[in-house]
Amino acid sequence: MRRLTLILWFVGLVLFPLSAQEDYQLMHVIEDIYSTVIEDGGDVDFEEMQEQLMQLHAQKININRATHDDLQGLYFLSDEQIDKILVYRDEHPLHSIYEVQLIPGLREWEYRFLALFIEAGPTEKT
Repeated sequence: MRRLTLILWFVGLVLFPLSAQEDYQLMHVIEDIYSTVIEDGGDVDFEEMQEQLMQLHAQKININRATHDDLQGLYFLSDEQIDKILVYRDEHPLHSIYEVQLIPGLREWEYRFLALFIEAGPTEKT
């Protein structure tokens, strides 16, 4: 079974270059985000959300300078979670995107999704 898994993984790398695999994974994440928003009663146009999230993935948000509106564009964060992120960030500037795991009020899937759209850049504007 392990051998079959390795063969399938290798075939996947050959057939789908890494960027294509990343795009495929990102599309699945966007579909998951859309499903979550709809289940929570949100009314969102899928194509508009997809385009915005694809742009944010390509040009990540600097979490150390992000505004409430910047983070609201991620769709899957509540206003309360955004406020918690901003308060935490103001007290503890992030040096790595993985530090979002330390922010209270975020579930595991939310910080995994968040990590796709943010970067931990400088705190001051250059």
